[in-house]
Amino acid sequence: MRRVLIVIAVLGLAPLALAQVPAAPAPALRLDVSLAQGRATVGDRIEVLLTLRVPAGQLAGEPRFPAWGKGWGDAEVVEKGPAARISESDGTAVYRQRIVVTAWQPGRVPLPRVAALVPLKSATVQAESPGNLALTVASVLPPKKDGEKDPPPKPAAPPRPLPLGAPFGWSALALAAACLGVGYLLWRRNRKTAPMAAVPALAPLAELLAGLDRLAGEPAVRLHTRLSLALRTYLGRTLAFPAAESTTSEIHRRLLARRLPAPLVRRTVELLRACDLVKFARQEVGETVSRERLAAAKEIGGAVESYLAPPAAADIEPLEKAG
Repeated sequence: MRRVLIVIAVLGLAPLALAQVPAAPAPALRLDVSLAQGRATVGDRIEVLLTLRVPAGQLAGEPRFPAWGKGWGDAEVVEKGPAARISESDGTAVYRQRIVVTAWQPGRVPLPRVAALVPLKSATVQAESPGNLALTVASVLPPKKDGEKDPPPKPAAPPRPLPLGAPFGWSALALAAACLGVGYLLWRRNRKTAPMAAVPALAPLAELLAGLDRLAGEPAVRLHTRLSLALRTYLGRTLAFPAAESTTSEIHRRLLARRLPAPLVRRTVELLRACDLVKFARQEVGETVSRERLAAAKEIGGAVESYLAPPAAADIEPLEKAG
């Protein structure tokens, strides 16, 4: 009998242990709106204050005030300030946001409801503004009297000729004198300047040798950069292809196509690649190596000239006699 009573007692207490306490309802919040000025006319800047009071102990985060666009109803939002907590007393936190609006039509301008989202520990609720908000905007024009009509528009005035005046005449005279003076100076300069005689261009090899002679004693990077350009210019002028704008590999193919001797082609390409390493990879070289490369460029120029030079008459005559 005792065991039966214990089981009955336990079964009787089980429903009480599973019962849930109902959650407290979220408080009803309101977004108060106040105007900093009473009477306003069309185009005036009107300051509006939005105030939110929330129980501080129930907050789970910062309230989010309305995301203002360009307008609030028919009113234009011209300035938006940040929402911030301004005070807290007796367990109530007060948040406020300042905006500035303006209206461009007289009369009553309604301000529709807006809401701020308030994250509470129990739920996220909305605090809405009152639904009967409106701006009262007066016209900048004086009110009409009883029976008064709008005045008729004035007729267009006939065009009147305006006098030029003395300042315009003096300005035109001074401008004409300045133009004449500039024209005379240009005429004198063109008359005294004699045409310059055209400077004959150097032959390709002479230009190469003169350019290489000027590079002695230059820093390594500058010397190799100008050496490469001088040799490329010489090859371009001598073999009639844009060597200065070509890569070293393209120059290699061009030289092989012209059937230059293989040792001469290999020596030329190796010198150009060595210059590329100093120009682009900043390879360090000594003064001795720089002098040797200048001499090699001169020898390459002479070898190309020897290969391309036509055979002398003394070499052709024995062949004619043999024939």
